[in-house]
Amino acid sequence: MDNPKLRLPRPFRRRAAAAAARERIVVPNPLAAAAGSIGAAYGDALRATRKAVATRARLDRHAVLELALELHRVEVGPAQPPAAPPPLPVDDAAVRRALGRDRASAEVERETAARHELHAAQQSAIDEAFERLLANDAEAVQWAVSRALAALPVDAGIVAAENTRVDLLLGYPGLDVVPETARSGPRTKEERGELYLRALAGASLATLKLAAAAAPAAERFRLLVLAPEEDAHPVLAADVSRAGLERASGTALARLESAGELHLATSGRNRTVVPLKRVGVVDDLLRVVDAAPGEALRSPNPFDLARLERERDARAASFLVRLG
Repeated sequence: MDNPKLRLPRPFRRRAAAAAARERIVVPNPLAAAAGSIGAAYGDALRATRKAVATRARLDRHAVLELALELHRVEVGPAQPPAAPPPLPVDDAAVRRALGRDRASAEVERETAARHELHAAQQSAIDEAFERLLANDAEAVQWAVSRALAALPVDAGIVAAENTRVDLLLGYPGLDVVPETARSGPRTKEERGELYLRALAGASLATLKLAAAAAPAAERFRLLVLAPEEDAHPVLAADVSRAGLERASGTALARLESAGELHLATSGRNRTVVPLKRVGVVDDLLRVVDAAPGEALRSPNPFDLARLERERDARAASFLVRLG
């Protein structure tokens, strides 16, 4: 870790310990969680800049911060092949109106069979992709991790999968995520700095935990966190092992430290997070990010249930159009 003295003061450690006793955020299957399902109400706000937040007059910024501070407590179950969206029933009445009673029965039977064939094909693609995931196929790992990270209320993604290593990227807001005033009154600069550290570490840990659950054959996970400013400078980097994540305990910051290699630097009494130097794992991850292909170049994700639903719904809509 770049700053060996970086520790939460005792009052913040007590608050963190008290938070650990609360009800946890549970994701039973990382491949089946809906996009944005974690903290859905405040996800957009957590991604927003100060200007965007300021335009939302009704936004409870304290609730946004509370979500940010809770992310590290997400518990993720083992990856399982998700179920393809069930086929939609054929509207018998609509078919009878369009074709008449004599022809409707056969047409309903044909369309029902076609919809079940689509469902079977989608499920087969999911099952095949899951087998590839268990074999640590790089493309399947990218599909699975992308699917899992979409549940977070922050911008996180996978940039590379090589051998048993997964490289991740997280875009995280700056200090604006911590309001200058708490519900009980003004915050000191030191309090804001400590809360931001907790939120930043929590989002980083949640990203790593979801990725590890979604890629069961991977053993090493590297994460680069970029601040949202125009130069998108790195503010945190981690290189952890699966075993390290599993045995880590304590606060999010303590878990990141004990799980492997952590790079995080602060400045002054206010413990302001400062940009990391482009050396070592930070430089390596920045190079990986620069070389990563765009999403448009990747093949369709068989674990993307929303895409499969759109495919299913499009089939049903085209049938109604054919009926006239």
